[in-house]
Amino acid sequence: MDLKGLRYVVAVADSGSFTGAAEKLFVAQPALSRKVAQIEREFGAAFFVRSGRQVRLTEAGRVFCKRARHVIADCQRLEQDMDQLLRRVESLRVLCSTNGAVPYAARMVSPLRERHPNMEVLIQTLSSLPESNGTFAQGLELLRQGQADVVLSFPPELRGEGLDWIEHRCIEPGGLCAFVAQDHPLLDKAAVYSADLREYTLILTDDATAPALRRAASRALGEPPHVITSRSFSDFRVKILTEGCVGIMPASSRTVEDPFLRCLDIEDVDGGFDLEAVWSRDNKNAALKKLLNTL
Repeated sequence: MDLKGLRYVVAVADSGSFTGAAEKLFVAQPALSRKVAQIEREFGAAFFVRSGRQVRLTEAGRVFCKRARHVIADCQRLEQDMDQLLRRVESLRVLCSTNGAVPYAARMVSPLRERHPNMEVLIQTLSSLPESNGTFAQGLELLRQGQADVVLSFPPELRGEGLDWIEHRCIEPGGLCAFVAQDHPLLDKAAVYSADLREYTLILTDDATAPALRRAASRALGEPPHVITSRSFSDFRVKILTEGCVGIMPASSRTVEDPFLRCLDIEDVDGGFDLEAVWSRDNKNAALKKLLNTL
């Protein structure tokens, strides 16, 4: 067992399939499958229950992945610390509250990388962190502890007392969008409005935006008939493809690429869910200051 093996197992768990993990890691699927099988043999336990192309973790797999995430995170921090010590390279750590925010994070830091090619930029999602609960409160705590420099998130989570130590700036205007299958009836409409959604089961991703999304859907539709929450993005897309559900996400998630899903803007919901960059005003990281100068 080595660090590569740990990353392979965790990637399969996060993707919900060996195919998705291989694409994410840019490796051949047979090589990934052999590596995972080798580790399972070493421990004498199966980590995944396979059902077609989809997989789910066994109890042994859950225990393994929990500890593996800690090891991977520790190794990443060790590499960053040694790089900074030995090479004095500036580093910036960007944390995304949802997977849909990752493309915006990459776009946000692109000018910074062009101007400062030697700067280390790490982009992660909250869900990828060890023992993550996926909440924005966790992202704020990491900002406070200095373990992240910037968090990308949404305004509903920025309201409340005790947040006078943070600053934030809009990266992408808000609104909501709908994800549907390629053969969904909504694709026949020239434009989609909230009233068009009332007859469908709506599904939300189970992440930091879910409570605010549920409230927004209720306001827009006047208590929608049926709203459910997915366990993961894989479950989210499967229910859209096989059960005719309509996925509701912040409009900034329109960058999510999937060959089997179509993203439709909901024309009459244009408020809320601005994607914001959030940082601590006390953060003295020079890389953060350079980023803010490019926004």
